[in-house]
Amino acid sequence: MFDNNDGSNTTALPTEELKIKRESEKCLDPDKKDIGIHIYEVLCSTIDRFIYCEPYQNTTIALWVIKSWCMPAFKVAPILAITAFTKGAGKSQLLNLIGCLCHDPVSTSNITPAALFRYIEQYKPTVLIDEADTFLSRSEDLRGIVNAGFESTGCVIRCVGQDSEPTQFNVFCPKVIAGIGNLPSTIESRSIVINMYRKPVHIEKEKLRKANESDFDRIKQLVSEWANNHIEQLMKYEPQMPDKLSDRQKDCWEPLLSISELLGDHIAEEARNAAIEICKINSDEPHVNELMLFDIRRVFAELKLDRLPTMDLINALCEDEEAAWRYLNKGGKITPRQLAQILKQFNISSKQIRFGEQTKKGYDIADFQECFSKYLYQ
Repeated sequence: MFDNNDGSNTTALPTEELKIKRESEKCLDPDKKDIGIHIYEVLCSTIDRFIYCEPYQNTTIALWVIKSWCMPAFKVAPILAITAFTKGAGKSQLLNLIGCLCHDPVSTSNITPAALFRYIEQYKPTVLIDEADTFLSRSEDLRGIVNAGFESTGCVIRCVGQDSEPTQFNVFCPKVIAGIGNLPSTIESRSIVINMYRKPVHIEKEKLRKANESDFDRIKQLVSEWANNHIEQLMKYEPQMPDKLSDRQKDCWEPLLSISELLGDHIAEEARNAAIEICKINSDEPHVNELMLFDIRRVFAELKLDRLPTMDLINALCEDEEAAWRYLNKGGKITPRQLAQILKQFNISSKQIRFGEQTKKGYDIADFQECFSKYLYQ
C-alpha cells in the first residue's frame, strides 16, 4: 500500500522526522487518555505526517477511516473522493495512506469489475480506485458498482452460470476514489470531496514508503477494537446535523458525525465545522459546464474574434497556468473531444469554418450567445 512515486511530498528533515516519530510513539501509548480521543488524535497526527491538507480535511479523513471499520452500523457509505486539477498534489499518497489505515483495502488496478462485485459481496472491503477520471469513464460496470454501493441495499444484477440466471450482488462497502478534474454528478452527490493542492515548497512531509508498517498495524488494531465496541450504539445514533447541509449532504455526513459525537464534544464540533466547510466549498464552485462557458466568453472577448479553430480555442483556454482546462486530460490540456462533450450539454458543437484560405473545425460565437445570456452574468 505504499506510494512508489515521488509526487510533490518531500522527505522531512532529520530533526523534524525525529520529532514526528517521538510524537507518534507517544500517541500510540494512550495511558489514561480516553481511547476514542486517542484514536482520533493518532489518526490526525499520522495524516499530518504524510499529507498536506487543511485541518478540516484532516478531521474528515480521520473520521472516514474510522467509519470504514464501522460499516455494519450504517445504511449509507459515502464515497471519499480525492480530487485535484493538477498532478503532484498528493492524491495517490493520500489514497495509499488511507489504504494503510482503513478496513481490508482492495485496489481496483488489477481486478475486473466482475471479480470486484463478487469480492465486495463476500468480503465487504474498502475499495480504492486511483486515476478515477480514467477508469470510471472507461468502465460502465465500475461506475455502476460505485453508484449502487452508496446504500446498504445497493446491488448490481448479472447473469450467472450456464443458464444465465439473473443474480444480485450486494456492493455496499466503503470506497475511496482519487482523480484529476471534476467528478460525474452521480458520484459527486454520493461523495465527501477532498480537494487537494500542491504543497508549498517550504513545507516538508514524510514519504509514505519510508514509514514503519508496524505503526499502521497498531493503529488499525485500536480502531478495530473501538469499532467493535461501538457498532451497536452507532446503529441507533442520530447526530446533530448542521442546518446548512442539504438532505443528500446530511446523508453523506451522518456516519462521520455520529462517530465524532461518540468520540467527544470537541471532536463533534470539529466534524460539524468540517462538514459545513467542505459542503460550502463544493457548492460554491461553479459547475464545470458553466465555468467553460465563462472562459470561452472571456477568450472571444480578449481576442476580439467571432470565430476560432478548435485548437486555437483550447490553447487560449489553457494559457492561464491555474486554469482547470490545462490539466483536465490526465494532467494535460483538455482535448477537442472533451471540449465537445462539455459543450454538447448546451447543444453547441464545432463545425467546418473558413479561416482565410483554409477550412478547419472550429466554433462560432453566434452559437454561444443564447447560452451566454441564459447561464452567465453579464
